[in-house]
Amino acid sequence: MSLKEEILRLLKEDIEFRYAVLGYLGLEEVVKSIKSLQEQVLLVQKSIEKHTQILIGYSKRIEELSNRIEEHSKILAEHSKRLEELSNRVEEYSKVLIEHSKRIEELSSRIRDLSKRIEEHSKILERHTTVLEEHTRAMALITFLVVFLLSPLILVS
Repeated sequence: MSLKEEILRLLKEDIEFRYAVLGYLGLEEVVKSIKSLQEQVLLVQKSIEKHTQILIGYSKRIEELSNRIEEHSKILAEHSKRLEELSNRVEEYSKVLIEHSKRIEELSSRIRDLSKRIEEHSKILERHTTVLEEHTRAMALITFLVVFLLSPLILVS
């Protein structure tokens, strides 16, 4: 076997020889750097796998939250529609309430006027009652006088 073949065989089969040759050629540091980089690449790949799983979890959660947001948006739209309907009803009731308030004020004013008239009529009625009582007493007196004065004439005839 030739020297060349022997060197190739040792490079292929003997790892210590291989490293020694690399050291002489100045490639040992390059190989160590490559191995270090390979280890770092493996760590980065593991980190990427881990982050990929985290992203998958986040994607699922985002999808769930998006679905909930869509459901809430539908409910919100329904509530907004109902709120608008109720607002319209409140507006209608407010108009009716204003009309009723005006009518109540009119009726209250009329009641106050009628109360004043009743009070005036009560005073007039009291005066008439007093006058009537005076007339009744006067009539009783007149009747008494007529009976008293006419009774001797009636007895004589």
